[in-house]
Amino acid sequence: NGDPMPVYEIALLNEKLYAATERGILSANINDPLLVDFTHWIRESGIPNSNTAYTAIVSLGSELFVNQTETINSIDSVFKYNGTAWEYFTNSNGKNWALNARANKLILTGDKLLHIYTGSSIPQQVISDYGWGEIDPRNALIDNIGTLWISDHMHGLVRSEDYNSFDGIFPNGPYLNDVYSMHFNHNTLWISGGGLTQLWSNLWKNGQIN
Repeated sequence: NGDPMPVYEIALLNEKLYAATERGILSANINDPLLVDFTHWIRESGIPNSNTAYTAIVSLGSELFVNQTETINSIDSVFKYNGTAWEYFTNSNGKNWALNARANKLILTGDKLLHIYTGSSIPQQVISDYGWGEIDPRNALIDNIGTLWISDHMHGLVRSEDYNSFDGIFPNGPYLNDVYSMHFNHNTLWISGGGLTQLWSNLWKNGQIN
């Protein structure tokens, strides 16, 4: 009824624009000159729980993939639209942060893992560890030459060319933002961690020197 609501992501498939919103999937013709009018958008009613929140949407080939957020059991679900009907695709047994598509691959960024699909609902690749640290991704994509780039909540930017070995790309600075004291001498800046409360009590943080 014209009420404003969050729109999380949009995707284009067969001249139709699909919007993942807080109240379901809405669609309209991309060539419609009156897309600003809410009455020109229709709700996709063929998908389960069509009035709930959908936080991600992406088109891949002739198909559309959407992420449905479940607030009751905290397990998100991915649904697929094949051009005529909606069907259940998969879940990651937790929260899903993002969906991306490139080179006939669907990338599902889930909670503490990454799934890469090529056609079926069985993942071709499951990434749950970097070998040198626990994975905590928020988004991921594959570039034009097949390199996987991961935006990680704990490790910053992570890169992989074979999806088995991973390189962390870190800014040139202290590993943590726990800075309590600094000293500059002989063209060198020394930083130590630690800290005190406003009442001068110890915070008991792990010691570190950068």
